[in-house]
Amino acid sequence: MKSIRGMLTLRLTATLALVLGLQWLLVSLAIYRVAENYIASRLEHDAETLLTAVGFGRGELRVRPDRMPLIYRKPYSGHYYRVAYEDQVIRSSSLWDEDLQVDLAPGALQSRNRIPGPGGQRLLVLNHAYEKGGYAFTITVADDLTPIDADVTRFRWHYGLITLGIFLLIVFLHRGAVGRALQPLQATRNELRRLEAGETETLDEGVPDEIRPLVHEINHLAGVTRERLQRSRNALGDLAHAIKTPLAVLTQIADRHSGSDDLQEPIERIRQQIERYLRRARLAGEGTPGRRFDVTEELSSLVAVLRSIHGERALRFELAIPPGLVYPGDREDLLELLGNLLDNAAKWAHGHVRITATSTAESLRLAVEDDGPGVPPERLADLARRGERLDEQTQGHGLGLAIAADIAAHYRAQLAFGRSADLGGFRVDLHFPLRSAE
Repeated sequence: MKSIRGMLTLRLTATLALVLGLQWLLVSLAIYRVAENYIASRLEHDAETLLTAVGFGRGELRVRPDRMPLIYRKPYSGHYYRVAYEDQVIRSSSLWDEDLQVDLAPGALQSRNRIPGPGGQRLLVLNHAYEKGGYAFTITVADDLTPIDADVTRFRWHYGLITLGIFLLIVFLHRGAVGRALQPLQATRNELRRLEAGETETLDEGVPDEIRPLVHEINHLAGVTRERLQRSRNALGDLAHAIKTPLAVLTQIADRHSGSDDLQEPIERIRQQIERYLRRARLAGEGTPGRRFDVTEELSSLVAVLRSIHGERALRFELAIPPGLVYPGDREDLLELLGNLLDNAAKWAHGHVRITATSTAESLRLAVEDDGPGVPPERLADLARRGERLDEQTQGHGLGLAIAADIAAHYRAQLAFGRSADLGGFRVDLHFPLRSAE
């Protein structure tokens, strides 16, 4: 079972079915036994009454039927008696031409049996051995159990329906109780979604004792992740600073010596590769605990910086972004990605750059377009290659789109290059899947 509620409900249902079923069986048997004992008690009284009606004259067995209830005179009434002395037998008129064939075991004074009776009746039979006036004889009295069986059967049906109703009510109430008991788990799940979306940095530990250790460990793991990411970025920054200084010295040495062009190109490639891989190593990834990227606010700030950088060209930046749009990703990663795309568009645009953003429950989509010359269709696949540039005269080392492709791949986003239908220039489409939708 993958569901705690389902597992608890299944186990309770099985336990209740067993307990209530056993209770129904025991109560039904107890009711039948009580009814049977009541009939046996009545038969004992009838046997004692019949004993007073038995007499002997000159060795002949006699019974005064007027001392017995009238029910013993009605044929097949379900109430019967039989008195036997040696080979003499006197039966009640209710037996008509039937007989009760019940014998005492040798040495036994009484017995209690169930036997078939006239007309398919089920008889409870008491058989007693008596001695009166020196004469030893047996008295057998019987009563029909069929009405009692019918009453007990009706009781079993009614009691079974009541038991079933109680069973269903308990299961229903139990499901509600389990649901209320599991509400803290749902609250913790919502907290995890907020943590994933970057709306909080820790989970609320005001939860039941059973799940508090789990919540505590998740908070600890989130904190450790943030600390390790920060230490990694600090270390990579120090490494970048330490490497750039020797590279700058090598570049100066190459400039002072003849044939320096042979050294400049390898040094520049080394610098490009170091910069790219350092940026890739600093990526935090989607769903970093407590991190979120405010698309609306950050793009507005980024565009303001680009306007300042390209101020002499008077570029027009158009933002089609809904307010309050956020994405659960690391701010530095997304700024690096969008900064490269927008900077590339600003370099090539004649005067117009457009940024469009849309969001659904399943994804975040971004598009960056410009009105520049665009890229021939046969060269689109080459843009994300390492260090690839289509115009060597344009300022820059060609890593922008390749770095953007690295970051997009790290976030499992789809990056597509094409031509803008409206502006006529280059277009980049980004499709970020949302983890909650997955």
